[in-house]
Amino acid sequence: MALTAALLHLAFCLLLEVEDYAVDLHRATDGFGAITSFVGKLALLQAEPVLVAAAVGVLAGLSSRSRRTWMVFILMFTVLNVYLVIDQIAYGIFLDHLQLSLSEGRVTSINAILSSGIAEFGALATANMLLAIALSAALVFLPLHRARALQAGLLSNPVRIIVMVVIMSTYVAVAASAASLWPNHNLEHHPLLALLFSAATPSSPSPPQVQEPVKFDAPTYGAYEESPSDTAALLKAQEEIRAVTNHANLILVVLESVGSKQLLTNGVLDAANAPTLARLARSSVIFDSIYTTFPGTMRAHLPMVTGGRTLTWGSVFREATYPFTAPTLPREFKRAGYGTAFMTSGDLDFEKMDVFVGQAGYDMVFHAGLLSDERRQREGLNSWGVNEDVLRGEALRWIDSQHTDGNPFFLQLLTLATHHPYSVPEGFREAANPSDALSRYRAALRYTDGILGMLVDDLKARGLLEHTLIAITGDHGEAFGDLHFGNYTHMNAIYDENIRSFLMIVAPDAIRTTLVSRRVGTFGDIMPTLLALFGLPAAAVPGQDLFADKYVSRPVYFHKNTHPELWGLRDRQWKFIGGRGPNPVAELYDLGRDPDEQHNLAPHHPAMIERYARQCSEWFIASNEEFVRNLSGFQYEGGRGLAGAELQSYGPKVLAFGIKAPSGEFITPQSIDSYAHVVAYTKWVSYPADKIIRYEWQSPSGATISFPFTVKSEWSSTWVNLGAPVPIEQGRWQLTLWDGGTKLLTGSFAVTR
Repeated sequence: MALTAALLHLAFCLLLEVEDYAVDLHRATDGFGAITSFVGKLALLQAEPVLVAAAVGVLAGLSSRSRRTWMVFILMFTVLNVYLVIDQIAYGIFLDHLQLSLSEGRVTSINAILSSGIAEFGALATANMLLAIALSAALVFLPLHRARALQAGLLSNPVRIIVMVVIMSTYVAVAASAASLWPNHNLEHHPLLALLFSAATPSSPSPPQVQEPVKFDAPTYGAYEESPSDTAALLKAQEEIRAVTNHANLILVVLESVGSKQLLTNGVLDAANAPTLARLARSSVIFDSIYTTFPGTMRAHLPMVTGGRTLTWGSVFREATYPFTAPTLPREFKRAGYGTAFMTSGDLDFEKMDVFVGQAGYDMVFHAGLLSDERRQREGLNSWGVNEDVLRGEALRWIDSQHTDGNPFFLQLLTLATHHPYSVPEGFREAANPSDALSRYRAALRYTDGILGMLVDDLKARGLLEHTLIAITGDHGEAFGDLHFGNYTHMNAIYDENIRSFLMIVAPDAIRTTLVSRRVGTFGDIMPTLLALFGLPAAAVPGQDLFADKYVSRPVYFHKNTHPELWGLRDRQWKFIGGRGPNPVAELYDLGRDPDEQHNLAPHHPAMIERYARQCSEWFIASNEEFVRNLSGFQYEGGRGLAGAELQSYGPKVLAFGIKAPSGEFITPQSIDSYAHVVAYTKWVSYPADKIIRYEWQSPSGATISFPFTVKSEWSSTWVNLGAPVPIEQGRWQLTLWDGGTKLLTGSFAVTR
């Protein structure tokens, strides 16, 4: 019974691994040698599946005492195998096992990713789901009396049991070591352990190296050339736009998951994919190289709304909840007498975006999460939000209210359809291949484009189009694995298909042709550019006006915090991508000659790599400090942030002690009451894999409380309870964090009555 259940689960794991390799990892360019190499080492990638299979076997043995407990086990067995199939769907998208972080921080995580999973549920997933059910059915009809007899025969001899345990333990040890030498996009991890615990990977932190700070806001290498005629054309366009923006309205459209690579070819829009935008482009200025600082919606909007101030290593779940006191785009227009609104067809309950947008200065905020359940179900596009026509209708209602008052308005719109799984409503005539993500994406783009066309017609019918400037950008790009292997959706990489966006300024009454500028900018430049076009006072922000005759070509920076954590920069024609932590990987591209980032020049330019890595480190720290400096009431736990040198090694960096208030706030008093529940806060530079750290608490009398704690690879902050009985011994306590025999960090705190 136990052996049968264990072997069935292990065989199912092996089948899914082979399918993952054949469908997702194996490329047409891989030769016979790559296939045989994978098959040869497949047996040595099974440490975690064998451990889980052994646990399944133990549960089967314990459950075989009665028919009732056996049916409960079969239900658990079915759920486990079905989860493996669901994980395989996620693996096909991200080349990694299912994690809750894939929901982009949605509060309703499971519901949020439901549509994305269903969209990828193809023939292979259906076959595997049926197989999972068939395996359970086989166990249902397994005669219990015969299974018990076989099991008793296997386990009746103690020597046989010892030999089996030794063999399995030896295999697991050897397989775990071998798997660490042959990484295969985390294929060697069992999906359940990848979600919950994962195997800890030993690694000792490197000591921080003290380096002189470098200047990161000035170009270092490369050359930027702009002809006098191009500069003059931009200045003329700015003057012509300013002439028609007096008391005019502004609509800023942010296209979800649409970047420069997806929409433009050398600054030209493809009318087949976006006919409305192609028509509007004929009266537009287009900046085709505007970079987001992060390939995700929330962190992309931070610099867009604040003029360039953004978080890097900080947490949007905490920092974004504090009032932001520096200038924002809606506040500056509101100060000039504009009505302001933010609207989206998506749901804003992810990464505290609803909180940040709610206090950024908009008079009105609308998102799908505010709709009734009945309307949400009736007009839902997918589990991420509702159809774009709802957004159009709400926008027009608000515009009409502003028009009645005679006030100019600033309206910011965020679309949804082009977010994975790339949905269109029923009745949309565009045909898309359900199994082809790129086909679905292009259909969703044409659908969104059509709704924008209807909105433009609505403005024209109201007599508002000639008094409205339309600015269009995308919050980030989207990848489909065609340019870089394994790069799908948007958060997996920081290649240009992920992070390079655009800014299109539509002004039919001022611009009579398409003007494309190659000036490289960042989302922080959108705010000062729009303020200057409307003749409003310049705000004290890091960004710069992209039209200005004093435009400076300076590096733009970006990063991602999904595994593996990366950062990078664009310095004129050079593009650098580096990994965080000791011995990072590095990529360097000359985008002038290699716009698709296919030829890594990093081995030929070690000095550039070292310099760029230091610049990214300095920017990473300085950017976060600049953002939190403008948060009312914010304080770092432990009283300080990180230093640039600390980013060069993994592990704990800041240790603080206090209590968690009922509101969730972490309070750090000078001394802690003996009846309080002490919590240790630790700020980490995230490990590349899960890590077991030993927490050793020492009381004033010398007694110790010691226990292991698993720090997940994606964690950068932890709160760990002391766990001592109250009242806690009074005096000075000490906490030491250990990695094996290596002392990582020590701190102390006082306890009084």
